[in-house]
Amino acid sequence: MLAVSLRQAMICFFQASAFISWPLTCTSVAWLGPFSVPVATLTLAACTADATWSKTINADPVLLFRYSALTFNGHRIHYDYPYVTGTEGYPGLIVHGPLMGTLQMELARRSNPTLTPRTFEFRALSPVFGGASFSVHARREADGALTTWIADAKGGLSQQGKVTFQKANGSTVAD
Repeated sequence: MLAVSLRQAMICFFQASAFISWPLTCTSVAWLGPFSVPVATLTLAACTADATWSKTINADPVLLFRYSALTFNGHRIHYDYPYVTGTEGYPGLIVHGPLMGTLQMELARRSNPTLTPRTFEFRALSPVFGGASFSVHARREADGALTTWIADAKGGLSQQGKVTFQKANGSTVAD
């Protein structure tokens, strides 16, 4: 489990980007790497339907450069277009997986302002390239959790996640 150690830095970053205006109050975050069990099972059809909340994000070079600076990520695939297309052979700048995770968490939190996030976990499935818009989606599940996902510019599933919430007394929300 990775604690939200960059919380204050992310808050400053997103306030500067006008995406959020109040602190993130998440007690735990988990990144499920390439060898993990999927958080949820989504299909391409789920990327185009069933979303309760959605937000479109323009992954421009400025956003990617700022996030790289914020997280001390010096990998050029996120901010150096000639390098990523020429040397690495990708079609464009690569959007950070943790940036997309932050956007998933933020959509869930903003869409449920009376609830406090308790846990958040996500898994990257395929890259998202800068220069095009992608979308962040969430839907409520029967147990009160939110399933979140990222759809790339073509509507393909790129990342999925799950957010659980807690009640004021600290117990987990379950509908």
